[in-house]
Amino acid sequence: MDYGLPNVSIKHFSKIEPYSGDFSTLFIVFLPNVPFSKPIVLTKKYEFGLIEELQDNGFLKRAIHAFFANGGDRLYLLFFEVTKKKKLNITSFHHFITQSCDSLNDIEVISAINLFSNDIYQNILSMREILSIQRTINNYCAHSHRISISDINSDFKRAYLHSIGKSVIYYPWIMDNNNESLPPSIYASALFSKMAKANKYFESIANKPILNSADVEFRFDDNQLKRFTEDKINPVIFMPHRGVMIWGIKTFDETLDSVNELRVMKYIKRRLIKSTRIYIFEPNSLFLEAQILLMLKVFFENLEKMGAIEKYNVSIDKSSEKAENEIIININLAFSTPIEFINIRLNKADKDGALGII
Repeated sequence: MDYGLPNVSIKHFSKIEPYSGDFSTLFIVFLPNVPFSKPIVLTKKYEFGLIEELQDNGFLKRAIHAFFANGGDRLYLLFFEVTKKKKLNITSFHHFITQSCDSLNDIEVISAINLFSNDIYQNILSMREILSIQRTINNYCAHSHRISISDINSDFKRAYLHSIGKSVIYYPWIMDNNNESLPPSIYASALFSKMAKANKYFESIANKPILNSADVEFRFDDNQLKRFTEDKINPVIFMPHRGVMIWGIKTFDETLDSVNELRVMKYIKRRLIKSTRIYIFEPNSLFLEAQILLMLKVFFENLEKMGAIEKYNVSIDKSSEKAENEIIININLAFSTPIEFINIRLNKADKDGALGII
């Protein structure tokens, strides 16, 4: 590929390829007694069986099994101690999340998987404390360009929704093959990971089958499903002959309405931060501008070919005043819009081709 600026000609540049190192998942697990102070990484289901300290935790064992059974690829486990005897310090939790996650550059999804489980909810933490924890996680994800999946339960009220910050919500909990319930964030993050591994992170996980699941905790009628959509909660449904699946693509974000757009935008931000960092402190020149523009053009062309975006435009901002030690780049993106409705008209035709009425 050729790209030219005055007195500059570049003939070759290694393009940036999407890679699985950007799409790991982090589960935050709340326990009365924490056996580990640092995150544990799992790449296969059997590795969990090698951790003796966690084998008595049936909830976590089923969660790990569900994650890998549904295509999950790389999983971090981060443990935070909560007890009745000790009041939750949300500032300490914020520092804990920041210090633990900042160095894990490959994380895409963060979820507090047992925050609403019976062992934690009501027994140890109040709803107010849970909302503070979830808001802290969601705010961290917003600033670090990650995706937060916020689980809720039947006691969660509409009034709580906009107090937790930007996130993706799936509801209700899912009954596994042993007829025990697990939060939908486990399954959703597994499907995210599966698609990312296949370089299909721009596609929706909605309408995909969830494996090793028997049913959902609650089944909804059409009016309830409509209300969830209006509240930007993605319903998990049981469909006869197809099983359990997610039936929504909404997210709490004023500018990025669908999970598809959210994933692509956050992926782009994470990748651009990594790929442009190498140019910091280099001599500001036309050659450097050409290098950066070419890198961006190849990157977005690749996303366009995969269907993640429909159009893009990248340009150096020459109009605004800027310091000698900075380059200002404008990027305009048009995301691929997910389809939400398919209307099929079926008409009866007479033998002569004329339409009849069914």
